[in-house]
Amino acid sequence: MLVGLLLGALAARIPWTTTEARPAAGVGTAAPPEVLFEVTGGAARVLVTWGSEDQLTRQNGVVLPWSATGRSRERATYVLTAQGASDVGDRITCRVTVQGVVVAEQTSSEESTNVACVGAVDDS
Repeated sequence: MLVGLLLGALAARIPWTTTEARPAAGVGTAAPPEVLFEVTGGAARVLVTWGSEDQLTRQNGVVLPWSATGRSRERATYVLTAQGASDVGDRITCRVTVQGVVVAEQTSSEESTNVACVGAVDDS
């Protein structure tokens, strides 16, 4: 349900506020920051959605562990969600790292195979 709410907010372009979003220190103005998206866990195959708030990519049937890297503008909110099948008990962990600093990390509960990470970068 949380994943659906997050994706719905993105589609509506509603600004997000979250306690999990932490600014990455040391992100300068020279080059766009490198972003690493990672999903690990015991689920057989998952649906992964990742990117910045204005450009998301979705991939179904992902085998874990999974990762993707990219570059984006300096001020951005990064989103990573993973949805497993109904393999209850298989935990999934998502992590967003910007310039080597973890800006978001979450692990699903045993009751759900859905997880969402939202991390912000602020160059101020």
